[in-house]
Amino acid sequence: MLTKSRTFAYSASPIYPVIALSMIDRIAFSRYFTDPGTAFRQLGEHLSSIHLSDALVLSSGLAGALLAGVAIKALRKNGYRMF
Repeated sequence: MLTKSRTFAYSASPIYPVIALSMIDRIAFSRYFTDPGTAFRQLGEHLSSIHLSDALVLSSGLAGALLAGVAIKALRKNGYRMF
């Protein structure tokens, strides 16, 4: 059961870029800590070669996640209960 939390809507915001970057980069997450020079260089190369359609899809996903959090917060403020 979910408990009422004021930060729940904003807690997923830092997770989305990590997931999006893992889809773009395709290297192990641990390499950012074990070999950061190579990992970040490869990330820069992959980000510079991303197509407009891919950037649009990823940014729309982020905007949708943020707007969903705002909508849930507004509904809860107006007394809507999910369960």
